[in-house]
Amino acid sequence: MGSIYFILFLSEFATGLVLPFFTFLFFSSNSTFFPAMTSDAERAMMFGIFLALYKFAGMICNPVFGGLSDILGRKVTTVITVSGMLVLAVATIVAIILQSLWIFIIGATLFAFLFATKPVCTAAINDISFKDDNKIKNQALVQFWIGLGVSIGPAVGGFVGTVTVFGYYYMLPFVILLICSSYLYFHSRFLMKETLRKRERSRVSEQFSFEPIKAIFKSKLLITLLVIHLLNQLSWGTYYDFIPAVAKTVFGYDVKTVGILMGIVGVCLILTSGLIIPLFSSKINGSKLIFTSCLAGFAGVSMAYLASFFPNNNLANILFWVSALPVAGGDVVLFCYLISRFSESLEKKYQGTVIGFIYITGFGMWSLSAPLGGWLMKWMLNGALLMAPISMFVLLLFLRMIKKKAYFDF
Repeated sequence: MGSIYFILFLSEFATGLVLPFFTFLFFSSNSTFFPAMTSDAERAMMFGIFLALYKFAGMICNPVFGGLSDILGRKVTTVITVSGMLVLAVATIVAIILQSLWIFIIGATLFAFLFATKPVCTAAINDISFKDDNKIKNQALVQFWIGLGVSIGPAVGGFVGTVTVFGYYYMLPFVILLICSSYLYFHSRFLMKETLRKRERSRVSEQFSFEPIKAIFKSKLLITLLVIHLLNQLSWGTYYDFIPAVAKTVFGYDVKTVGILMGIVGVCLILTSGLIIPLFSSKINGSKLIFTSCLAGFAGVSMAYLASFFPNNNLANILFWVSALPVAGGDVVLFCYLISRFSESLEKKYQGTVIGFIYITGFGMWSLSAPLGGWLMKWMLNGALLMAPISMFVLLLFLRMIKKKAYFDF
């Protein structure tokens, strides 16, 4: 497990390192991608288009590589997916030098299509989690190491991003990404052990039979959990994608501050997965756990959206930062629980497929939120965040509607 957790940590650290710079490559006057006088509205539209392509590629990636890992094994698939990090690093460095927005967009989209360490490593952890109780705890550890990378990466990126390389802004984080991804390729190829036994691997025909997906739609509970997942991911995707943009354009934060803000989101993931889930997952039933997580998420996204109307107010700034705790905490608790429930519903040979399905549905909602968020930012710079509380409000209404259903009392 240690090798798998390390891959998750370093991949999330390296990609988290460059994540805040997606916003600055579009909205900063130091970016080489746009003429200096380009308006924020035009930049926001291109940012929305970029995010839509990026998330759509990620949506396709997860079931493809989740299923591929069930066929070829986790090790080979991990080697392929970390190669996507190399593509992002090289493409962005070249794009900054050549002042080409589309080289960056194409490279980032290819990266999003190839990068599937989370579903593949999640399936690998499920391979070696032999008891149902251990699955939730081990998935919490997955989120803990992801959160550690997500918290440290953006914070470090915020500091190194101010250093120019040969006069080019925002290049150094992508150079570090190139170094980390090169090592990860070596690590996954030579040091990672295969977790999927040959007799548990599936054939190509089985992966394209839709049997694992059919099993999900035969269960009222799993269909209900899927709806909860979709609405929650629409909210979480909106928050996570557009918080850096709102922080830059509305609050006027510099790259260091945005990096630290994104790092705070990762810290919240660590606190939740490392402390709250192990302490309370066995002491509260499933339906109450879901409702509590969704209520926390609604409170957090509402807090962030309302605070964004008062960027010059100190209290509003504090609330904007504090919102990360209930939003990230609620999401990670819900996600860990859903992953374990869906994993229990299918055979070993379909673990990669079902994990890929969970991720594709989540990325599908992120792909939907991206162009809508870009359009709403054109109308009002904090407008993208409006989708998050609306989605969570609809989710809470849905939970209230089904709370007395027998199959949801577990």
